[in-house]
Parts: sequence; C-alpha cells; structure tokens
Amino acid sequence: MEEAKNAGVFPFTPQKTDSRRVNVLTISGNLLEIQASCVKHGIELSRFFMTVWAIVFWQFSEKDWLCFGFSDLTRDRKTSVKARLDARTRLDSLLRGESLDPDAQSTNECNTAVLIVKDDSRDPAEWLANSDLSLVVDLGHPGSLQLVYRSSMLSDFESRSLVSTTSQAIASISDVPAVQISQLALASGLYDKSLSEAVLDAMDFEYPMRTGDSVQWYRVAGGTSRVIEEMERRISRKPELDTRVSSIAYEPQRDPSHPMSVHVDGEAHPRKYSAVFNSASLPCMRRMKMGPETLRPGQRAAIQSVHYDASTKIAIKIQCGQASTDLVIRTCVYPSPEGGQTCTVLLCSYTWAQDAQQMASLVQGDPDKLARLLRHNLALLHKDYMDGVHGRVFGYDKMLRIIEDEYEDLHAYDWYADPHASGAFAYFGPEQFRYFYPELVRPAAHGHMFLVGEACSAHHAWISGSLDSAYRGRCGGGLQEIPADVLEWQMYLTTWP
Repeated sequence: MEEAKNAGVFPFTPQKTDSRRVNVLTISGNLLEIQASCVKHGIELSRFFMTVWAIVFWQFSEKDWLCFGFSDLTRDRKTSVKARLDARTRLDSLLRGESLDPDAQSTNECNTAVLIVKDDSRDPAEWLANSDLSLVVDLGHPGSLQLVYRSSMLSDFESRSLVSTTSQAIASISDVPAVQISQLALASGLYDKSLSEAVLDAMDFEYPMRTGDSVQWYRVAGGTSRVIEEMERRISRKPELDTRVSSIAYEPQRDPSHPMSVHVDGEAHPRKYSAVFNSASLPCMRRMKMGPETLRPGQRAAIQSVHYDASTKIAIKIQCGQASTDLVIRTCVYPSPEGGQTCTVLLCSYTWAQDAQQMASLVQGDPDKLARLLRHNLALLHKDYMDGVHGRVFGYDKMLRIIEDEYEDLHAYDWYADPHASGAFAYFGPEQFRYFYPELVRPAAHGHMFLVGEACSAHHAWISGSLDSAYRGRCGGGLQEIPADVLEWQMYLTTWP
C-alpha cells in the first residue's frame, strides 16, 4: 500500500541545545501488573508496548500511518513497525496485531523506537543508536519504563507531555483493552488529577453490571432543559432569577428561629431563614462573604482549593452518535432526530481541561476563524467515510466542500467565562476526595446551611450528582439517614480512612 510505504515519522521540534546530550525520564507503571494483565488477556508483551507507542505517537502526529522501530534485545529481534490508526481503531485489534505490521520494510528511516531489555546497564546514548527517541522497557528486577531522547529534538514541555500521555495509555490499555482508542482517558492536562476521580469517571460509562449487560443510556425528549422545566412546574414557590447573593451569615443571637441572614444585592435588609441550601458552584461561593461560624475551616479550604475543570461546547447549524478524535475539536456529538423531525444542529466540539482552555481562546476571538477551524477539523474527521454512490472514500477536499456547502452558523459556550459558574464542574485533584469531600458534605453554620451541587457529590459534572447532594442536604446532612442504594459511593468515600 502506498500510504504504508510513506508512513509518518515522529514530528520533532528541533531545539537549540547540544545534540549529543541524552535525557532519561522515568514513566510511571508497574511492570509486574502490566505482565499480569497481558497474561490475563492473552496479549504478547511486545504487542502491548507496540500498541502503547502507536497510540502515543498517533496522539502527537496528524498521520494515519505511523512508522517506528522495535527491538526486543532479550530475543535478539529487531524490526520496523507500520501502524494505521484512526479514532475508530479498536485496542484489541492493535493488540492482536491487526492494525500493526511488525515486519514491513520501511522506505523512511524511523526516528523513534520501542526497546525491550533486561538488566541493561549500557549508556542510555546507546539506546538511541538508530533513533532520536526511545521507549525503553527494562524487564529486569525491579523493572522500569523510561523515555530516552536527544535534548536537541524535544523541549522539556514536550518530553513531560510524552511521559504523561504514555503513562495514561499504559494504565488505560491495561484496564480496558477492548475499546476504541478514542475512548481512552487521554484528555490533555488531566494527568495530575485524583485517581479516585478517574475511577469514578470511568465507572459512569463502564459500570460493571451484575447481569453482565452494558449500561443503558437514555435521552430526554425535547432536551435536558425539560428536567429543569418540570422541576420548576412542580414547586409552589418559583426561583428568583437575576438575584445575586453577596453574603451569608449565621446570626442566632438576633433570631434563634431564623439564624441565617442572606444579603441580596440591591436590597436594604437581609432575608432571614431557618436554614439555607447553598447550590452555587464553589468558585461563585468563594465570592460570597461568609460571616463568622458560617463555614468550618475545612470547608473554607475546600471552597478555595477544589479543582474545577474547564469545558467548552461549540454547536454548528447545518442543513442536513458521537465521534472522538485527537483533533482540537476532540468530541463530536451527532444529532438524534426525534418524531420524524430532522435535527440540523451538530455538537461539533466538546472539550475538557487544557483542550477546552485552548479552544476557549478562539471562542472569544474571530468567529470566522473559528468556523474555518471547525470545518477543517470536521473534514479531517470524516474524510475516510465511504461514498455509497461511487464506492470510495470521500477524501478531505470533497468532504470539506460538502461541509462548507451545508454550514450555516455556530454557537459557542465557555463555562469558565460564565460569571455564574466560573468553571464547568468539579474535578478533584490528588487527596482532595480524602480531605475536602468529607468537609463539603458536612452541615455548615451549626447545622443551618448545607452545601449542595455536583461538586458536593461523588458524581461530578452530572445532574444526578446535584440531585444526590440535594437529597443528602434534605436529610439534614446525615448520611446514615440515606438508603444505601441511593448514595453508595458517597458513603464509601466519606467513611474512607
């Protein structure tokens, strides 16, 4: 295949440093656990690390075909590997070698390699005899994973990003070797977040059902806003909009039966309540002035320190599922027509973390430039789709023309730019579940104020998390009063030693 012959090499950015200098960075990963996972799933260790490097390589390039070297010095085996990947490539096909060609003769000189060694004490520079960057797997005792590279080819930031992405790829492949590579948890900039958060996030989508069935997903007919509309319809006292709370104080000495004073902008006197449920996001709550004894010290620390993730959504209107990609648009969600109607709005880009921050810079800029970027990325994402009429793939140019002809308008939203949110959702950092979560779910103001919302639940970013926290608050903050099947994870996390 002509494409395979011209497989891409790693896109280095040459640095103005000593070309002879070799750097070595350690990659986190337990080799014994990796080997056990390979045995469990019937995977060759060499295929495992070929797959890891193919995915990492793919994340850092824009090539469908990749080329890299592979050497197993424990078996005296050397070869070059060709790999063809896209967002729909399944991990198990890579691990079985269906998308890898480990014995092809390359017309390009591969500039990266995977090396498997054992108790190898040679100079790291020797591991770069035929490449500028190597993933070195040492099977000796205790074993190690290292990234070895020439400092003239990678910046410090690029090398750290490579280490982070490689660690994530290893962990994800070990856990779920039967998904599409687009489903791996490789979002940019999330590697320094809580392990508990990552586990809970994964279980939202891959919860192990006792029956062995897959998790069933449903959508709300008419849109998710119907949930809010129905909740509002059922309550007797309607919410007050455009009403900003500037301060909350616990003042039992003034009115023991209504000790909570809530100051609203534009009102001369505070409102008095027996109890307050504070559902503001933590960044917005931080801007409220809290009186003495209103919050516990741990709650103040949590409100100040809990990490909030970034997120942007960009929808385009077109004349007319979900696909994930390593392109800047990241996740593309297709419309679901209902009742025979044709939906002409496509959620073109849904991004999180660093990807969202970078996309947000475009959201605030020239809409025409953003529209061109979106159309370009959509064409790249769909260029390999088959033309049913002519029996061949559309290709980039034809797909771009189709998208440009169908495109009408766009609408973008950045949650960090929304002053009423100041962040998309809570995404805890290391140790924040252990130390801050128990504080957030405890009653404040001596049992007269309850912090509620998705940040005060174990299901961050989900409506169900907000509902869980409201249920907990309604029960007076006592987790023992809540049925075990309602907040199982919240009780587990709160009682964790």
